[in-house]
Amino acid sequence: MSTPLLTAIENYINGKASPAEKQLVDDWYHTFDDRKVVIHSAEMQLKEQIDAKLRARLVKTTAVESLRSAPVHQLNAPAWKTWAAVVAVLVTSAIGLYLFTSGNSSQDLLVSVPDFAPAKNTAILTLANGKQIKLTDQSQGQLATESGVSISKTKEGELLYTALQDDRSAALPVTINTIATPRGGTYLVSLPDGTRVWLNAASTLRYPTRFIGKERSVELSGEAYFEVAKIHDKRMPFFVRSERQTVEVLGTHFNVNNYDDEEQVKTTLLEGSVRIGSMNGKNALLKPGEQAIIQSGSLNVQTADLSTEMAWKNGEFIFTNNDFRTEMRKVARWYDVEIIFDESVPKDISLGGFISNSKNISAVLKLIALTGKVHFKIEGRRILVTN
Repeated sequence: MSTPLLTAIENYINGKASPAEKQLVDDWYHTFDDRKVVIHSAEMQLKEQIDAKLRARLVKTTAVESLRSAPVHQLNAPAWKTWAAVVAVLVTSAIGLYLFTSGNSSQDLLVSVPDFAPAKNTAILTLANGKQIKLTDQSQGQLATESGVSISKTKEGELLYTALQDDRSAALPVTINTIATPRGGTYLVSLPDGTRVWLNAASTLRYPTRFIGKERSVELSGEAYFEVAKIHDKRMPFFVRSERQTVEVLGTHFNVNNYDDEEQVKTTLLEGSVRIGSMNGKNALLKPGEQAIIQSGSLNVQTADLSTEMAWKNGEFIFTNNDFRTEMRKVARWYDVEIIFDESVPKDISLGGFISNSKNISAVLKLIALTGKVHFKIEGRRILVTN
């Protein structure tokens, strides 16, 4: 394995990879992407086949020897362990997703993995008059005007609000718009003040077409990453409101995870400062790199794993140190599938590894299945997880 690739993998693990290095790792990963495998139906024989193919793959790659020969000073101990573990997962991920079958037939079965595409750039915009616009179907250009504001779609697919140069606009009433992404959809919107909001799948943002008065306020359900525009009037803070908390900022970058089906509300700060207020009156001021977690009425602040929390926006799934069921709900929303857990699946499963979220779901499930801790059975858009 070449030194540039080793460096790219190390940088990828540490969250420092350039776009070119990410592509290099991604291309290398796909050299192991088998779509079909021949297996025996007997479950006892299946494990032997997996082990045999794993050994064959390791023989064909120089990854292990390259790791052994790499200068020790290139990696600290924690990074070495993480790197080696993830490289092993990447190398072996070609083994594929095995769907277990019942019965005692000794004949070989050809298993084809059903596939679902990742989330795409799609959302529905609802105007103040109730008119709905499916943004995916719209071409570049102006979509509507409301309250002295032009609403348009850019060439890159971004929803853009721009104030019209009209003296009469200030006298017009402020209206409310809503943009909603479905399961399997994401979208970027630039608000009237220049704030940019990246919406994750199954998320809704409600906001005014113009910001006037003493505050800039929006309502969020789901997950979104905010880059709040700094304005000259510091007496006009920006608020992100939801059922369980309020986030107050002046100009900063942060992520809010506020799905209804999650027990926790997570607010992660990347830049600037934010004040978190829970619905029971508790407050906290975050510093960059910190995360506020609201659960069952309590509010706690901890150091955030920024690479993990921002993985969705950076084009990745990262399965390190996260709750398994939470991760599978992310997968379900991203691919618009239903995940069903069998009673045999433990609640404390720990996974490791990462993969691009631009891949079809088969690649993601392959990676998880390699742990041997869970198996998958796919029926339509329903995925059964078993032990």
